Amino acid sequence: MKDFLKRLDEWDDAWLARVAAARARGGVLRYRCSATRRGIGVGLVVADASSSLASLSGTDNQFSFTTTRYKKNPLVITGPGAGPAVTAGGIVNDVLQLTNA
Repeated sequence: MKDFLKRLDEWDDAWLARVAAARARGGVLRYRCSATRRGIGVGLVVADASSSLASLSGTDNQFSFTTTRYKKNPLVITGPGAGPAVTAGGIVNDVLQLTNA
């Protein structure tokens, strides 16, 4: 882990280039999960700056439903995510449950 953290700054230029490329396209980088009948995809995407996905900040999460009824204007639910403290607590709880198994 120490080696990983020591070398983390080696990725700065690559990430700055990705951020700049997204901005040049009028967007921002966001992690997105997309689920359809055909499958699930998870990854980093360029979200258009005017989209609701681009407006997320901090630990916010968002669900966007595109259906027959909500095809032109998807139903969007946005709210706070767990955040670092709650996520860490959940991980500790999972580890403790594993040790008691």
